[in-house]
Amino acid sequence: MLKTLLVATITLFSTQSFAQTQTNTGDFFLTLPGKSAIFVQGFRTYFAGEYVAPEKNLAVLREIKPKVSAVRIADFTANDPDMKTLVCRLSWPVHAPAEIPYAVFLAGAMRDELTKEGLYSATDGIEISGRLDSINFESFGSGKWIIAATFSAQGKEPVTVRHETTFPVSFIASSACGKVRDNLVPAMQEFLFAVYSDERFLALLH
Repeated sequence: MLKTLLVATITLFSTQSFAQTQTNTGDFFLTLPGKSAIFVQGFRTYFAGEYVAPEKNLAVLREIKPKVSAVRIADFTANDPDMKTLVCRLSWPVHAPAEIPYAVFLAGAMRDELTKEGLYSATDGIEISGRLDSINFESFGSGKWIIAATFSAQGKEPVTVRHETTFPVSFIASSACGKVRDNLVPAMQEFLFAVYSDERFLALLH
């Protein structure tokens, strides 16, 4: 919608012979009569960076390792397994790296951390299933990522963990959406830390 509006706006000004200057971000400055100008934001797509396991997550896994069994993630689904796009400010898409579904990104992050600390097994150990219940963000006022997932093991009550990660955002849409993108990985790091620190989750591993 924004891209269509941008094209229509530029076409309108083009027909009236107003000068256009495009920036390296795809934005436009339109110079009006009297040397005044207006700023028109171009279309953007935001891709999060690769997941990096933080030391505090690895430290908590090292702490619990002697108390639990090895973990095998048998399945990791989602309420919307194909969801790989969230829209910021009603206009710009925010993706995980390479546009992989958010559930795949989260499951990969969890496997990576468990593997790094010798807790993950592809064949043995406690079989854990995961489901990404919801993932979303807010970009107005105080920025926020909200992630919720449910974990289960045979014969035990499922455990749902929900975590919010807040961060400051600008009033300017392009800057705010950039902050949303930049905080996806930190939000997943914080979410997984909350999972590992939850006594109910640890009970699934016994």
